Amino acid sequence: MGIFFLSFSPSGNAAEDNCAHVLTSKGYEYSVFAEGLPSVDNLTMTSDGKLYATLERGHGHGEVVRILSDGSYEVIIDGLRRPDGIRAGDGKLFIVEESKRGRVIEYDLGSKQVRVVARLPYVEGLNVISKDEVLLTEDRKKGKLISLTSEGKSHVLMRGLKRPEGIVVDSEGTVFIAETATGKVLKYSGGRLETVLDGLNKPDQLAIDGTGALLISEDSRTGRLFAYKDGKLRIIASCLRSPQGILPVRDGILLSEQSRGRVLKFRKK
Repeated sequence: MGIFFLSFSPSGNAAEDNCAHVLTSKGYEYSVFAEGLPSVDNLTMTSDGKLYATLERGHGHGEVVRILSDGSYEVIIDGLRRPDGIRAGDGKLFIVEESKRGRVIEYDLGSKQVRVVARLPYVEGLNVISKDEVLLTEDRKKGKLISLTSEGKSHVLMRGLKRPEGIVVDSEGTVFIAETATGKVLKYSGGRLETVLDGLNKPDQLAIDGTGALLISEDSRTGRLFAYKDGKLRIIASCLRSPQGILPVRDGILLSEQSRGRVLKFRKK
């Protein structure tokens, strides 16, 4: 696979002035799905259609919330330190805290019990591989790709990544990583690391939709949402304020817009 390079314009005050409202590319439309969500970050959905999000506030003020059908929310877990990645699987929620004394947390949706699986600093990206394993990224200048078992045993798969953040695994087991500091999206397979995309502006979170397209958000004040498939990159939306978590759903894409404290829904017209 060749490398797709994309240039971007600096996101200074002039760029922000031209981005007062979200812009969608031809063929797409958006609506506000939920708002009033301070520091909303990542999103996940359980098999029964319940939507959960992390509110990435520090100093013990972070929360995991369930977003209800009317756009309101209820707090599921509080007292967290910068909760970031969240994934649902096997009747549980898995949450990571992106802080110096961060934790990987397992929340049983049935019993409502919280279990600390491990303590790992500055973990952000999270992908559930099975009921016994999750993959994590450590968001540091010299970051890591880490495998963690349900017993709390960790194994470093890759070192020397430059602020790796979002992570997703496709149906063939290929791991895609957003390397924020370099503006790249990488893929890790068979012990090899390759560049898939370059020239992005702070790529943050990743997801794969039902067509197999790789979805990418840029964590900037003039961020964009992309879809990449078959060597072609297209912009779905621009002028987003710090877009974060991406969640493909049956009739579109949910995206958290952190600086505006809301979740947007994008659909094809």
